[in-house]
Amino acid sequence: MQQVNVLVGGPGEFLPEDVFTRVGQWLGVDGGAVTLAQHHRKMIAAIGDFDTAGRMGWAVEQVSLWANLLVQAPPEKDDTDTELALRWLATTMPEAAITVYGATGGRLDHLLANILFPLRPEFRQLASHVTLRDRQNVVRFYLPGTHKLVPEDQARYLAVIPLMPVTGLTLRGLKYPLTEAHFSTARALVSNEFSAPTAQLSFTQGVVGVIQSRDLSNHG
Repeated sequence: MQQVNVLVGGPGEFLPEDVFTRVGQWLGVDGGAVTLAQHHRKMIAAIGDFDTAGRMGWAVEQVSLWANLLVQAPPEKDDTDTELALRWLATTMPEAAITVYGATGGRLDHLLANILFPLRPEFRQLASHVTLRDRQNVVRFYLPGTHKLVPEDQARYLAVIPLMPVTGLTLRGLKYPLTEAHFSTARALVSNEFSAPTAQLSFTQGVVGVIQSRDLSNHG
């Protein structure tokens, strides 16, 4: 599966320290496109309304020098720039593995929109290909079936969140297992953690988000 890394605008302190060494093609989103250009990274595309780019002192023409394609949206729109980028990827690279950096830091309204994007019907199949990653957290989305969970980057704590009504939710290999649970509304199953090298998540209906977190007080 082809790997695409998406960098969106947001405070740099939320990014993993090794973010620019990650393997894969890059797609820049608004201020994230400026950051990639500043690091002399070529992009398959730069997408957004580029209002943040302007505040960073960069013109769209400067950003476009580092992008194979420029997709500029009007500032008056309903979607976040991250959603615009995901919609573009859903059309042009629907089978790619997508890691989004920067979508979990900064503005709370953007954070909620980015975490809840799988609820949009047009993103439902794309959701299982998308990972949101920052310095402390890894967020993934799952469709019905059986899935293996592995702690990443020392992220041994996790929350399992039914994003819509879920049936038959079963957890194995975690400190607090669960068997055939049903949830009619969204609910975060917090304060869980891995009790084995791998865990198993299964359910028969709905959409589930899983947030893995590491304790920075223990791991620097």
